[in-house]
Amino acid sequence: MAQSRKVTPFRFYTSVPLVELTGQKAKNLKELKEIIEAIDGSSIYFHTHHYVREHHFFSEEYPSDFAYWVAEVLQEKPLGEKLAILDLRNFPTIRSLREKILELIQDYLDKSGRIRDVQPGLEFHFCKTVSVIISTPYQTSDLSEFRKALEKVDIHSLYYHLMEYRIRESGESNDFSTWIRDNLEKENIAKAIEDLDPYFYPLEETREKILKILARERYFERVKEKISSYSTATEVGKFLKSKKAFNRFKDGFQRLMGGE
Repeated sequence: MAQSRKVTPFRFYTSVPLVELTGQKAKNLKELKEIIEAIDGSSIYFHTHHYVREHHFFSEEYPSDFAYWVAEVLQEKPLGEKLAILDLRNFPTIRSLREKILELIQDYLDKSGRIRDVQPGLEFHFCKTVSVIISTPYQTSDLSEFRKALEKVDIHSLYYHLMEYRIRESGESNDFSTWIRDNLEKENIAKAIEDLDPYFYPLEETREKILKILARERYFERVKEKISSYSTATEVGKFLKSKKAFNRFKDGFQRLMGGE
């Protein structure tokens, strides 16, 4: 008899950000660029991600502090718009994100040829953040337990596992998909969760989408159990147990449910 795969339990965590001023400030684009070049990565992370954490979704207008200050305070709207449309999913590391921001600012400075100062009191003040990681009571070993825990954890736990994970691991996946793939060997579920964009949807909506993915899988498992109960001595049993027939049923159900 084949041994069952040993599952490493999944522990849900949440995080609390500790924010502090760095004491550095910029009154124009040149100073903004110089500080961004040298400042700690936690400051870049804070000014590009805290809106998502605090408001649970990516702002359609100014999703980062840099974009807002450049467009609305410094009144360099063309550059502000370019900073606003940066897709954070394309930057697995803070370093790569920093480099892109610097590239956009330098390109704009080269083309505009001007340095505009803001009035005193309107400078860009750089902050930085350190996340305090807190363990939750929820630990899971299978999809059923995972689904129940996912229904209960707070929004900041989702943020930690879906977004902070990418920065910690410098990758394109997330904690949920990695655990499901490595421990439960459910590639279809892991990939479906990876395909979701937590920057685009409110985190509560992202939670509902993940729960829907898990609910579909739960339904399929029940269908397979039901099919296996039919005797292969009958023509119906032979048909239902054929892989081709089940896949036809599965594809039809996914279309009906609007599954990805």
